[in-house]
Amino acid sequence: MRCVQDLNDDSRFIEFYNLVFMQYNKNDDGSLEPLKQKNIDTGMGLERMARILQNVPNNYETDLIFPIMEKAASMALVSYSKADNAMRTNLKVIGDHMRAVVYLISDGVIPSNIGRGYVVRRLIRRVVRTGRLIGMRGDGHENSEGAFLPSLAETVISLSSEIDPDVESRRKSILGELQREELRFVQTLGRGEKLLDELLDEALGSAGDIGDKPCLSGKDVFLLYDTYGFPIEITAEIASERGVTIDMKGFDIEMENQRKQSQAAHNVIKLSVGNETEIIKSIPDTEFLGYESLFATAVVKGILINGNPVENVSEGTDVEILLDRTPFYAESGGQVGDNGFLYVYGEEGGKQNAVIEIKDVQKSLGNIFVHKGTIKQGSVEVGKKIDAAVDGKLRQGAKV
Repeated sequence: MRCVQDLNDDSRFIEFYNLVFMQYNKNDDGSLEPLKQKNIDTGMGLERMARILQNVPNNYETDLIFPIMEKAASMALVSYSKADNAMRTNLKVIGDHMRAVVYLISDGVIPSNIGRGYVVRRLIRRVVRTGRLIGMRGDGHENSEGAFLPSLAETVISLSSEIDPDVESRRKSILGELQREELRFVQTLGRGEKLLDELLDEALGSAGDIGDKPCLSGKDVFLLYDTYGFPIEITAEIASERGVTIDMKGFDIEMENQRKQSQAAHNVIKLSVGNETEIIKSIPDTEFLGYESLFATAVVKGILINGNPVENVSEGTDVEILLDRTPFYAESGGQVGDNGFLYVYGEEGGKQNAVIEIKDVQKSLGNIFVHKGTIKQGSVEVGKKIDAAVDGKLRQGAKV
């Protein structure tokens, strides 16, 4: 129970503290039963208290968050004190989200496509996109390879080390995780942003001609998601900023069509290996990681074209990729295999060299997982490290 005087949103006052009197238990029939032990819960936010004690106009300008915003502003070559409201809002997003991300990763929540990990991934992606929007790029931080999140994280860690020594002890793992996640997402942004801008221009133009509210079609949203790996929540956010809605119903229809096509493909695609004995000798059983994660770094142990081993393959070729470990589920027990992407990065600068779209995964020759797909970009060779990413939404829709 909470007692609050109605002040009609009077701007002279701000709530920084409240008391909740816990006196009753409400039964299913709506009746109130007095508690044996009555309590008073005090709700007082740290940021709100800091705001009052430090006499600053909002929570973001306290010493809990403001140094992160100042660091972001310096990397964007702007001054917070001279910035307009839009720029200040962007800096506040970065400061707030970076603080949350560092604490979450420190507590063991790793970016992924499921559960808490997906929350972290979305926070990171919003920081990256907002930072790039205001002109932030890598600032030469040691081993950052062009990423700016590690440098921001250093500021968060330095602010937190006295309060939570565990954050300081996990510095290396936090910085490494943020760097990898940022570089992967920057590649995704690069692939999809230009096309999305063009599609939004078309949607705005078409709506102007017929007087309707501009809307991005489900087919276009699915194209960005399926071919370019562009996250649907980012598509929705960018479209909203341009005053365009997205056709989620149409997107769901395209997803269902994709699932049906994938299922049908399993009835006709079979692995054909020219020399099974040699393959078994040279390729170990695949370590399956898919119950714990939808992402993994792996090594290409074999490449097949029409069932015959090759050392490398280039863009436009249908291939079968064999990895030492994988997050991809292989067809089994009536459940279809996963879809997703394999990404190959260069040794320096994190530059993406190749993208392989995986449309089917099967087991063959014992416990070897065969990832069937097409080289969408670049080339790949045996022995290369790759990032394997399962399409989490399609898995959820396909596994019944």
